[in-house]
Amino acid sequence: MALTGTTQAEESDPQARYDHALKCAVYHRMVAGALKADDRGVLFEDAEALAIKGWEAAQRLGAELGMTEEELQDDWRWQLQAFNQVINFNYNNIRQLKVRYLDRCSV
Repeated sequence: MALTGTTQAEESDPQARYDHALKCAVYHRMVAGALKADDRGVLFEDAEALAIKGWEAAQRLGAELGMTEEELQDDWRWQLQAFNQVINFNYNNIRQLKVRYLDRCSV
């Protein structure tokens, strides 16, 4: 089963599949945070469910790569920090992430 937004070459590379799943999990979590901040409960729940699903996929793929839970958490924190820098630590700028990742991380 292909991941949305990945190329055929990426699909055959376990590290690329993990990286994609992690980015999408963090992306959906950040969108959920922005929606929650805007008090948009129903949409928040959908985005949070996608974040959880993406995190579970990243954990599974990370385990296949032999990663520990600590390494997975470190990657999560690193990706979250990178995305926070893109939006300048302001959820009002979440559109910048949506432009880059909405299509790549759609279900």
